[in-house]
Amino acid sequence: MLYFLASRTLQGIVVVFAVLVLTFFLQKASPASPFNSDKNLPEEQRARFEAYYGYNLPVHEQLWRVIKSYATFDPPDCMKKPGRGVGEVIMQAFPVSLAIAIPSLLIALALGVPLGAIAALKPHTLEDRTATFLATLGVCLPSFVLGPLVATFVGLKLGWFNVAGWMDPSDWVLPACTLGFIYSGYVARLTRGGLRETLVQDFVRTARAKGVSERGVVFRHALKLACLPVINFLGPAMAGLVSGSFVIETVFQIPGLGQHFVSSAFEGDHNLAMGITLFFAILVVVFNVFVDLIQAAVNPRIGLKT
Repeated sequence: MLYFLASRTLQGIVVVFAVLVLTFFLQKASPASPFNSDKNLPEEQRARFEAYYGYNLPVHEQLWRVIKSYATFDPPDCMKKPGRGVGEVIMQAFPVSLAIAIPSLLIALALGVPLGAIAALKPHTLEDRTATFLATLGVCLPSFVLGPLVATFVGLKLGWFNVAGWMDPSDWVLPACTLGFIYSGYVARLTRGGLRETLVQDFVRTARAKGVSERGVVFRHALKLACLPVINFLGPAMAGLVSGSFVIETVFQIPGLGQHFVSSAFEGDHNLAMGITLFFAILVVVFNVFVDLIQAAVNPRIGLKT
């Protein structure tokens, strides 16, 4: 266990470092400076900004400043949010995105696993076609279409929930259900494929030959292993949900990470964009480690792969 954690920690550091370097050079490849968007900014003040943020230094020195700031857990200030640090913005937006991500994932599992199981257990039937249609709808329907539809009909037409806002817990229902339905399509397809593959394995035939009921075969033997692809999907899914969905956060006016990330890209706030990108990379690494631990617990034969 300790060797596994140490190995994955080292791998995670390498991944995050690679993301930092790649993001840095992609930002440098941008033709515009973060301070060129304001045409009314005097040249003297622009020069002071560039000196303050190190944009007048050679590229290798700029890269070293970025590496040093994050290696010492001292992220720089935002370029377009005066007086606010990158870490402060991320830590304020992270709980907001997390409060949406957790119920979204639970909704996705609550919808996707039963739909996938029904489709796998009753192939080529009406139930299979209905479940497959709903799963495909969740996968194919983009958030910029589903979000406004949910906000318009459920929020405005029916008036069941507030369309925008964040102060009341009921304001979380619509964005969580929207994201949950989208992700449930992926969960359903993975469950369907995993369960259909598991049901033809030798140990399932053996269990049936021993007289185990079909319910027992499915719930005690097949479903646990069939959910391994779903568990593997949870790592990047949770990281993506926590990092925020810009469209959903914009439609429902949620001040989460997704909104900050896209605004930083449009405003040219390289420091904030870098910070959120690295935070997302760290989340992917951490959640993937948790997924590996869960997979090893569900199926000990897999073991902990370094």
